[in-house]
Amino acid sequence: AKLSAITSQQVKRASGQFSENSATSFDGAHLRHFGMISDEGAGVIADLLNLVEEQLRHPEAAAHILIMLLTKPNGEFRPIGLYSSLYRLHGKIRRQECRDWEISHAREYYAASPNKSIPSVVWKQAAQNEASASTAASLAVLWDLAKCYEHVRRAMLCHKCVSAHFPLAIAKPAIDSYKWTRTLEYEGIASQ
Repeated sequence: AKLSAITSQQVKRASGQFSENSATSFDGAHLRHFGMISDEGAGVIADLLNLVEEQLRHPEAAAHILIMLLTKPNGEFRPIGLYSSLYRLHGKIRRQECRDWEISHAREYYAASPNKSIPSVVWKQAAQNEASASTAASLAVLWDLAKCYEHVRRAMLCHKCVSAHFPLAIAKPAIDSYKWTRTLEYEGIASQ
C-alpha cells in the first residue's frame, strides 16, 4: 500500500497530540518540541520521516531503545521501553493508517481487535458454542504467547505484512526495532 508523503503540518499536529506528561526520549527531545519549531524545520523532520519510509529503516542514531525499570508497588520491576522521539513521532503520524488497516481486516475471532480483550473473545466463543443447537463438539483455545516477540522471524513477518496489504513503510522499521540495541536504566544507572 502506497502512503502519502508526510508533511510539516502532520509533524506539528502529531506533536501536539502528545501529553505534556509524555516521557522525554533518550535523545533529549520531548515530543511536543516538534510543534514549536518553524514550518521549515518541521518540513525537514517530515523529509527525514519520508526517507525512513523510503529506506524502510530508521537512522542508526535513532535505532536504540532505553529500557527503564520502574518499581511496582509490590517491589517487582516493570520494564518500559523508551524509543527515540523520531520513532515515536513517526508512529503517531501513521497511527490512523494502522487503525484503518485494522478495521478493514477485523475478524470476530481476533482478540487484538479494537475494544476486545482475550478473555472476552474466549467467553463469547464459549457462549456461542453452548447456545448452538448442534451436538457437535467445539473447542476454544487461548494460546499464551510468552516471549512471543523474541521468536518471531522478522523476514517472514515482513512477507506476511506485504501479503496482507499492510504498508511495509510502517511495518519494516517497526519490526526492525526488535533487533535494535538496548540500554537498561535503573535509578539513573545505565548498562553499556
